[in-house]
Amino acid sequence: MLARAGEASVRPKPIKSDDRLESALKLLRQFGNQSRAAKEAGVSAERFRRFLKDNALAERRGRFWKVTDQRQREMLVVSRGEVQRRDCGMCGESDWRTIEQHHVADYGRDETVALLCRNCHRKVSDDQKDHPAPFVSGEPMLETIGHFLLGLADMLRTIAPRLQAFGRWLIEYARGMQVTL
Repeated sequence: MLARAGEASVRPKPIKSDDRLESALKLLRQFGNQSRAAKEAGVSAERFRRFLKDNALAERRGRFWKVTDQRQREMLVVSRGEVQRRDCGMCGESDWRTIEQHHVADYGRDETVALLCRNCHRKVSDDQKDHPAPFVSGEPMLETIGHFLLGLADMLRTIAPRLQAFGRWLIEYARGMQVTL
């Protein structure tokens, strides 16, 4: 909307995302038809069109729409009712597309998992191949604990150089601080 001389331009506020708009966006990916997606999600077609345009989420290609959504997606991991970290526990990689669950004591032995990126997961999973083979013993819990400790040691061995470097940096940083009372 153009403003007259001496008037401020009034632009409507961009439409913020909500559950129904996100649902319509998923349907748009499926159907390619903006009106149908809006109708099935219970959103007005005009509001949905403005949402797409304001947030650069889709572009029209003839009669159909192509979703161009480049927003950062997040992965929530819920374990035992609590939201967990979503980045690699070893290197800090935060791209949700690379995060995998690693069974610390090896798959099938224990439910304890750590979130690792694909690279770190591959490294520690390869290390697990050197662990003792499964054995039916009189104390399966002790064997599970032993495999858990071996898996934890593999993870710590991988991050030990980073821990040492950070520890040294922290000491140097603390020594360089001026303490005033």
